[in-house]
Amino acid sequence: MQSTTWWIDLLLRVFGGLLTPIIAGIAVYIAYQQSQTNKRQARVALFDKRLAVFNNTTKLLREILRDARVHTDQLFRFAAETEQHLFLFGPDIAEYVDDLWKRGLELYAHGAANERFDRQTELLDWFHQQIKLAADKFKPYMSFPEP
Repeated sequence: MQSTTWWIDLLLRVFGGLLTPIIAGIAVYIAYQQSQTNKRQARVALFDKRLAVFNNTTKLLREILRDARVHTDQLFRFAAETEQHLFLFGPDIAEYVDDLWKRGLELYAHGAANERFDRQTELLDWFHQQIKLAADKFKPYMSFPEP
């Protein structure tokens, strides 16, 4: 009977000694999973903000192509709705958004003055090409790579 008690006592000591590292391992695993969840949530929040800039960009392009002209209120709305682009994207998107703004102003100026029809046509053609190119420019920023 004493040999059975000895064996049980040994098992209790071994499991008692392992209990602390097992609990620590579980706590580390839970902390790791929480950090992964936080990273995913941050990426989703960033995606939503980036998508808003992309949607407002394509909205301006569609309006220009629909009307074959642009108004200053459309350009100022575009500027206000995309002003976060400096903080959400790299310099390539900042340059692209600025280029859209400048060409939009140029299109407005030529339309308001009723002059240089050939330049208006060039600008409208450029805006038409941007419908396809905008998605390609924004796509690298819209992916969900694993952390």
